[in-house]
Amino acid sequence: MSTDVIADTVEADVSPEPAGLSELSFDDEELKRKKQLNLGGPNPNTEDEVMLIRTRVSRIYFLKKFFDYPVSLKWKTLKNMGLLRTIKVGFSYLKAIILKRKENSLEDFYINRFGEELYKMFFRSFYKCNYKRYV
Repeated sequence: MSTDVIADTVEADVSPEPAGLSELSFDDEELKRKKQLNLGGPNPNTEDEVMLIRTRVSRIYFLKKFFDYPVSLKWKTLKNMGLLRTIKVGFSYLKAIILKRKENSLEDFYINRFGEELYKMFFRSFYKCNYKRYV
């Protein structure tokens, strides 16, 4: 049985086209992404120990909508929050810039960076779960 596996590996390594010209990794094929493998590099479809570089998208699900993370000032973010909440967050952020809190906790750190309203919206529940205290 092990000779079959070795033979398969050798056949894959001696393919007429080097990796990168026509092959995509399995997940790139499934997601229809056009990311080619490196020329002469390992083929992730036939080898186990391969480091794949992936683009990552992080989002926060809040108010039944997705927000980009890290939170940024984009039209989509403002639209998702609504006018009143955006104004409230804006003034809270300005207050945090002008009146810095002494940073004795992670809560103070977040409020100094994002303002109290954004902290309440996105970070307080995380802080509460991970540090077992109500803020």
